[in-house]
Amino acid sequence: MIRKPYSLLSVVVLFLLAILLVACSDGEDSNEENQSNHNTNSTENEEVNDEQNSADNSTEEEEELPGLDLRVLDIEQVQYDAESWDNYNPDEHLFLEHDQRLYVSHQITSDLLGINIQYDADNLFAEVLEGESDYQHETIHTDHSSAIVEVNEYWRYDHDDYWMATGAEEDYHFLEYEGNLYIPQRVVEMIGYAPIRYDRSQNTINFGLLAEPIDMFENAEVSNSSGSLLIEPRNSYTFEGENLGAGYYVEFGTRTFSSGGAIEINTNGEYKELVIDILSVGTSDSKDMDVEVSDYFGHVDSITIPAQETETLTIDISGRNAIIIEITNNIKAHAYFSGTLR
Repeated sequence: MIRKPYSLLSVVVLFLLAILLVACSDGEDSNEENQSNHNTNSTENEEVNDEQNSADNSTEEEEELPGLDLRVLDIEQVQYDAESWDNYNPDEHLFLEHDQRLYVSHQITSDLLGINIQYDADNLFAEVLEGESDYQHETIHTDHSSAIVEVNEYWRYDHDDYWMATGAEEDYHFLEYEGNLYIPQRVVEMIGYAPIRYDRSQNTINFGLLAEPIDMFENAEVSNSSGSLLIEPRNSYTFEGENLGAGYYVEFGTRTFSSGGAIEINTNGEYKELVIDILSVGTSDSKDMDVEVSDYFGHVDSITIPAQETETLTIDISGRNAIIIEITNNIKAHAYFSGTLR
């Protein structure tokens, strides 16, 4: 049988088919390689992301510095003398609570009370000046988010002298929190002349006078400061038909050769104003009773009270732990003390 030779057209078709087969084979290989590369790149990217996330988390953990167990108070209103303070800014004027102590931001002592408190970290010393403050606190304990800042002594502009009140020394140390300085309640009350009341139920803090006066008899301690005298607390006392309410009946000069004397009214710096009624019940030879009011730093006020008369004194007691009321003329006297605190 004789085979017919292939035509030129057949040869061309076969050649083209061969080229197509080769191209398809190469395409499949290329797709497999691209898929393999894609999978490899995806795995590598996931590993990089995991490493980055791990590094970020590690950094965040490192930035969480240790600090005090404290609470930032949510205060809705700040008052001064029972009136709302319109310049209160909750983002700047913070209040902290730590170890059952209240701390006030340095900014408040400047903006509200007008005192300039500056701290010397090298000497553990605080200086209290008059006027608004431009003090910028530099964090001392940089390895902590919050810490106690020790204060060994204060210098006060109002006394022109050094000062350190008695009591627990923790009551007088500062606190730093997130780069800012905070002043303890006790220091604000003694140096800023502003007793502080925190009303948890209303989320308010009041500086200064209470909204309503309260009875001195129930909220102050009266004791013998000097001399021979007898102090008798009374729930009420009636003089010439008038009930004078609760107070203290005091007999000055109880011994035969003694006279005069002084009582101390201790409010622990927690009030700003004392309104006190002093009745001269009776004196030896019906003499006038000379009364002097002072604190630990010196004279505050004085008055002369005729026998069987009552005089009222309004005394600013802010920044004072106690006041002393003394009978300065050498007489034996009976007196009745009553009053209110704000």
